[in-house]
Amino acid sequence: MNIKRIICSIALIMIFVGSAIGLSACGERIKSITLDITNVTTELDYNQELDLSGLVVIGTFDKSGQRILKSNEYRIDYGNFDKSTPGDYLIRVVSQNKSASFRVFVNPDLTTANSIRIDTDDVDLSFAYGTDFNSVGLRVYAVFDTGEILLSPLKYTLDASSYDKNTAGTYPINIRLNNTSIVNSYNVVVNPLPRVLQGLRIDTANAKVEFEWGEPFSATGLIVYKVYSDNSEEITTDYTLTSEYYVSNVAGEYMIGISLNNTSIPIVDIYTVTVKARPVAVVTYIELDTTNVKVEF
Repeated sequence: MNIKRIICSIALIMIFVGSAIGLSACGERIKSITLDITNVTTELDYNQELDLSGLVVIGTFDKSGQRILKSNEYRIDYGNFDKSTPGDYLIRVVSQNKSASFRVFVNPDLTTANSIRIDTDDVDLSFAYGTDFNSVGLRVYAVFDTGEILLSPLKYTLDASSYDKNTAGTYPINIRLNNTSIVNSYNVVVNPLPRVLQGLRIDTANAKVEFEWGEPFSATGLIVYKVYSDNSEEITTDYTLTSEYYVSNVAGEYMIGISLNNTSIPIVDIYTVTVKARPVAVVTYIELDTTNVKVEF
């Protein structure tokens, strides 16, 4: 008889506990439950513990509306979750006869990856001169024998230390899978500054800059260069030379103007030539004409 009472008591306790799950203090039944997993890590590293301390379970009741359920008002069904077996797992939360679920993913052991694959389809690979490097849109995958997985940026280290925004050229961007020696890279380009015509350079090394008194001006041997913003130069003959102030029979210095043709803004330069002084006659001897002079007396 005592044994029967004990069994009945246990049964009543089980029924009471089972019916209490999901009920409000007044015994209200839950219409539905929803889950807030904002503070739950749902993508786990290999062998990482599943932490559900941030899980919020919200119950909707018949009369009192919604409230957050206490941990003793629901149970969690982990299914076949195994932190050491990579894969996708369904986690169910049950309160009374209502349930809701979410999924967690266990990543493979990254140290067993064969390589990493870099997807740059949505990444800037060409940068304007002076522009900071960025890797927005970059996708990096760990490649395994069984397939590949997309890595979060926390799983790899990106090295762009060689990038120089102020020097045109091609630069390697190296990516290393954390805690491994697996490395891959891709290249980006810094484009040169657009060449802007900034001025002229006049080379008179082979041109005449000193003239004898009375000698006509000549620009033979003169070389004119266009000078660009990237410090490059280019020989040009498309210019107008102005020597109208040159006077061959007046000694002194004269400015010769060079004006580049077909430009939106005036681009000019000058160089100086010299006319030497007129030579002074020096008497070395005199000669007498005695044709009409009596020389005999």
